[in-house]
Amino acid sequence: MTQNISVGTGANATFTIDIPANATDLTVSITGSGDLDLYVKNAPINWPSEQGSHNTATFKAPYQSGSSESVTFPSPNAGTWHVLVNGYSAGSGTITASWTVTSSSSVLANGVSQNLNLSTGENAEYTIDIPANASDLTVATTGSGDLDLYVKNAPINWPSEQGSHNTATFKAPYQTGSNESVTFPAPNQGTWYVLVNAYQAGSGTITASWTSGGTPQWNYETLVEETPHNYGNNQTYEFIYQKAGAQQVGVHFATLNTEANYDFLYVYDENDNLVYTEDGNLISGGSGSAFGRTDGWVVVSGAKIRIRLVTDGSVTRYGYKTDQAAHYQ
Repeated sequence: MTQNISVGTGANATFTIDIPANATDLTVSITGSGDLDLYVKNAPINWPSEQGSHNTATFKAPYQSGSSESVTFPSPNAGTWHVLVNGYSAGSGTITASWTVTSSSSVLANGVSQNLNLSTGENAEYTIDIPANASDLTVATTGSGDLDLYVKNAPINWPSEQGSHNTATFKAPYQTGSNESVTFPAPNQGTWYVLVNAYQAGSGTITASWTSGGTPQWNYETLVEETPHNYGNNQTYEFIYQKAGAQQVGVHFATLNTEANYDFLYVYDENDNLVYTEDGNLISGGSGSAFGRTDGWVVVSGAKIRIRLVTDGSVTRYGYKTDQAAHYQ
């Protein structure tokens, strides 16, 4: 994905990237005029104390002259990565982030089938995010050839664990043909791992399903995300909060103050549908009239919320600061 950037001298533009499991070769690049410096880290970037060159497995910053900089992480951790572009001197151009996922969709959703097409000896790997109080986790393959199914509540050690398994947390029928199925009546909450091995070449589908149980409730946690105060002109500030399996998610603003009619805060749901657009001095001390509420909260349906502030070329305000997030699950 590519996005335009324009950063003044001494100003910052910040972004986040959500990296899925099994991703490789995360590359972030900037190109343009002026002297913009790129920082990418698998944690919030402490500015300005971390200004300068960095080159580790989880934090890279070339810190070179000009605005053409690029960093690559061959095996990035799954989760949120943080990006900061600093205007060593004013500049504009584009920023691009890209990565590769080992399968077209490495996460198996509840009740959603995915296609399989494997050559002899090839593996397909997936994960399943099981919510609390779930029951009857069933994973099934069907198709041609001889595909073997493995499902485990921990990473699968291949090929040392090839063969038949039948425990409460690891099952593999290891049968002839590609029609295999395993069921866990009371699966643990968290990440389950699935591997399909082509004992002989085959194709078909794989499906995971489970029953969600228990009474959903709101779960709260600390979440501090904020713009510079005041924010810069011609800037975009963005962050994402998500919880796998949640029915709703929300973020609480301690403060939200933008230039009315010119600098806009956009709120998107997990499908990138625009749910709210707000501008002005709306929230102070954790309360105010915004998002159809008066308590400082913005809530959307689904497991993900994306907050994005876009500013124009003149007049700045405080911006935003959050202090809590919550998910209904």
